[in-house]
This record gives sequence, structure tokens and C-alpha cells, in this order.
Amino acid sequence: MFQSRRSRPTTSMHRISRLQEMGYRVHQEIYHDLRADQFDLRLHSFFVLLFIFKADVSLFQTSWFIESICTQTLVIFVIRTRVVPFYNSRPSRLLAASTILIVLVACILPFTVIGSIFGFVPPPASFFAVLVALVGGYLAIVELVKWWFFRRYSAFVERKMIRISGN
Repeated sequence: MFQSRRSRPTTSMHRISRLQEMGYRVHQEIYHDLRADQFDLRLHSFFVLLFIFKADVSLFQTSWFIESICTQTLVIFVIRTRVVPFYNSRPSRLLAASTILIVLVACILPFTVIGSIFGFVPPPASFFAVLVALVGGYLAIVELVKWWFFRRYSAFVERKMIRISGN
């Protein structure tokens, strides 16, 4: 009545597709991991904050907050589309406005009374130049990984999407 896995007939084509799917899933996990920390922004941030800005605890906390908010919200523009480079695909006005608003609030917050409640201090103006460079480098590397991923697995992704929509 029940067949064991060994007694099931399998064709070489079935085995290949399972191997391809496993490889795709592994690479998809790698892609998601790389998206989060491939640039290892944390290491660069530590170096810049500790050795260039000689940051104390409050400045470190403030800078870390601003940088985290900027990278986590701006990466949405890269991963939301398969178009490379991402700026060739226009986001909705609501997405663009809300993202810009979040980044602006994060950058302005340390200069307000609410920021002082959280222990934030105003970062030096040169920090924002470094922030633009770090976030730009991070987004560029995420874009490169996305390009590589879809170049290698686009046929498999499309096949999976067709199979899902066909059910």
C-alpha cells in the first residue's frame, strides 16, 4: 500500500530538478544572508566611529541608530524589484515618500528634545558624508548580489512562479 522512498521509481530528470531546487534554496538563503551583512557594514561602522570620529557612547549610539535606519529602509528599493539597476524601476509614491520620511526623521531626531530623551547627541556634519558613502556602498553590493542571483536562477524562479500561479 505505502511505498518507501527507495522503491519509488525516479527518473534522472526528477533527481536533477530536486538537486536544482536544493541548490536554488541554498543560494536563496545565501542571497538573503548576504543582503543583510555582505558589506559587513558593522565592521566599517565600528572602525569609522571609533577611530575616525573617536565616538563616545552617546555619539556611537546615535550614529548607529541613524545608520541602521538608513540601511534598513533604503535597501527596500533594491530588493523590491528584479530590475538592475534598481533606480530604473520607479517605486510607488507612497513607498518613496514613507521611506524618505523615515530616513529624515532618523537624521533629525538627534537634534530634537525627543532625541535627548533617548540619549542621542547631534553627530558632526562629517558623519553624514561618511553615512552616504557607507550606505551607498552597501546598496551597491546588494545590487550586485541581486544581479548575480537573478542572472543565475532567473529561469528557475520563473518556472516556480508559473507552477504556483497555475495551481
